[in-house]
Amino acid sequence: MGQLIRRVALGGGSASRLLTLFSGRAIPAPAWVTHDLWASWLLDEGTGDTAADSSGNGRDLTLENGWGAGDTWDPEWVAEGLSWAKQSGGLCRQFTWTNAAPNVSAGYTFEVAFLATTGAPYARTGLLNVAPTYSPVDDISGDLFLHYFNYGTPVIGWVLVHNQSGTPDEIHWAWTYDTAAWHLLQLTYTPPVAPATQGTAELYIDGTSLGAQLIDVPDLTGCVNTMLGNGWPRVGWWGRLAAGRIFTVALSVAELAAEEVMFASLLEGRGVASPFPE
Repeated sequence: MGQLIRRVALGGGSASRLLTLFSGRAIPAPAWVTHDLWASWLLDEGTGDTAADSSGNGRDLTLENGWGAGDTWDPEWVAEGLSWAKQSGGLCRQFTWTNAAPNVSAGYTFEVAFLATTGAPYARTGLLNVAPTYSPVDDISGDLFLHYFNYGTPVIGWVLVHNQSGTPDEIHWAWTYDTAAWHLLQLTYTPPVAPATQGTAELYIDGTSLGAQLIDVPDLTGCVNTMLGNGWPRVGWWGRLAAGRIFTVALSVAELAAEEVMFASLLEGRGVASPFPE
C-alpha cells in the first residue's frame, strides 16, 4: 500500500464520507472537475484590476476599486488571493464582476474559499450575486444571491435568495461566523423533477453539509452580471477570497470531495497551513 499523503474528513448526515489519498495505486490522485464548468477564478494574478477565468470560457472578472466617484482604491492583492479589507462609510464595497450570467436551468454549484477577517460583519456580507444590473453607486438586488446575515433574525448564518426582483424565496443555514481559519463553501442546487415545483439547495462548509432545503426555481431572465464578493445591495465581502468556481450543474458528493482537496492544495501552495478545519 502506498504512503498516506493526505486525509480529508468530509461529513454530513447520511452523506458522511472519508476521502483518503495514497501515493501508491490505491486510488487516483484528485483533479479539478472540468465538466459543466462555467467559470473558474483562481485569483492568482497578484496585481492589476482583472481576475482571469482559468476555465477558458473567457469570463474574466473586473475588480471594482471602491464605490462611487470618491473611492479610488487599488485592488488589494495578498498572498492567498484578494482582500476586501478596504472600507468606505462603514461598508465594505470592493467586489468583482463579469458581464455574464450562468444558465442554471440544469442546476448549479458555487464554490469559494474564504477567510473572514472581521469579527462582526456589517449586517450582511456577501459572496455571490447574479443580477440584472451592475452599478458602482446604486443598490443591486440580484435574482440569485448568497450572503451571511448578522441581524440575529430569522437566523445568524447563510441566506440564499432566488428571484429577488419577482416573488423572492429565501432559505437559511445557521453557521457561526469564524475568523480563525480559511473555509471552503460549496453550494449546490438541483432543479425539481415534475410534478415537484421546487428544487433542492444544499450548503457545505469544509465538506460538512449544513442540510438540504427546498427553494423556488431561480429565474435569471434579464440577469447580465455575476458578482463575486457581493451578495446584497452595496455590501461586499468582509475578508479574503482565494478562488471561486461556478458550474451549471449540481456536482456529486464525490466531485465536491475532489474539489475540496484541490482547493486545499491551492491554499497550501500559497502558504496556508492546514486549511479547512475538520
